[in-house]
Amino acid sequence: MALSQTQMPAGPAIRACFITPAMSSVLDLLRAASAAVVVLGHAWQVGLLAGPAVVTQLHAHYAVVVFFLVSGLVIGISSAKPGMTLRTYALDRAVRIFPVALLALALSSILFVLRHGQGAVQWDTPDLALTAETILYPLLFLTESPQGVLPVWNPAWWSLSYEVWYYALFGAAVFGRGITRWPVVAAFALIAGPPILLLMPIWLLGVALALAPQLQRVTPLAGAGLLAMASVLVVLVGRGDMDALAWLEHVSPIALVNSLNVIGDSLLGLALFLALIGLRPLLPAGEWPRSSAGRALRWAAGMTFTTYLVHVPLLMGLESFYIRDLTLLPGLAALAAVLCACAALAGLVERRTPRWRRLLDRPRTLVGAPLPA
Repeated sequence: MALSQTQMPAGPAIRACFITPAMSSVLDLLRAASAAVVVLGHAWQVGLLAGPAVVTQLHAHYAVVVFFLVSGLVIGISSAKPGMTLRTYALDRAVRIFPVALLALALSSILFVLRHGQGAVQWDTPDLALTAETILYPLLFLTESPQGVLPVWNPAWWSLSYEVWYYALFGAAVFGRGITRWPVVAAFALIAGPPILLLMPIWLLGVALALAPQLQRVTPLAGAGLLAMASVLVVLVGRGDMDALAWLEHVSPIALVNSLNVIGDSLLGLALFLALIGLRPLLPAGEWPRSSAGRALRWAAGMTFTTYLVHVPLLMGLESFYIRDLTLLPGLAALAAVLCACAALAGLVERRTPRWRRLLDRPRTLVGAPLPA
């Protein structure tokens, strides 16, 4: 999930940034739309919405691929800011991840305890229980390890484990120093495991957008060609994803868990990579983020991380009260209630990221401050 905000760096660096004002709005739209796809896909999967699923589980999975690439782009830009160190990088990631993650873990655990045994859906794990493992493994982001388990009522947590290890691997490689750098990277890779590493190239494509200046010098004509190539790749994904998934499941010597669709995921990631490069020179130079539509998109994008991590517990909570198989209007009302709850929770945690950052910096500031005369 692009789990970081797409705000542009301030000052002169903006001229050398892949995220122009117009591209910022495009990325906000991508994040908001991807979050909507994930919520709709899970609403059908849980059984909240009636009828055949218009948005399937595979569509929701592909939306997470979009988050991965956008996350790599934003982290790549953030890592290049002047004065960035391993400490500041780690603090930035910690204040972005942990407030929302702890809230989501607490919410899913509380709802599970309150409604367990009340006819509540158990997703694909009917023997799921709230144990030390379902708390510890998610907090250590080890849900993709052979022994790892997802938190109760929150299977969407898997992608957070992926992203956290991408942050750790990238931070160790870029900001590590001395002879310990590569052993640490190797240790992180070993802990993360093959499923997580298989999708990391998608995240690194986003980093390449941020750190390769030549990708910002594409002409409009070349951009149109790249958009056409991206469209072809999307068609290939749509026509071959299930066959590729079935083939890989048959031949893979290891359990790929949430990376089983790595072929389709990689093609989609490459398509998005080409599309963003091609779209950039075709966008107008207007100040979209300052328009009403741009501000609305930014507001919606600013709650996508919270929405992603808390919507499944909320959907399962509704299902546990036998709110299920809803037709169009009741279904829309239920989804609106879920999104309103997500927005309120985002106001408590995700939108307060700068405040969490200042709080973490405060002890160091106080220690380093001169004593009053």
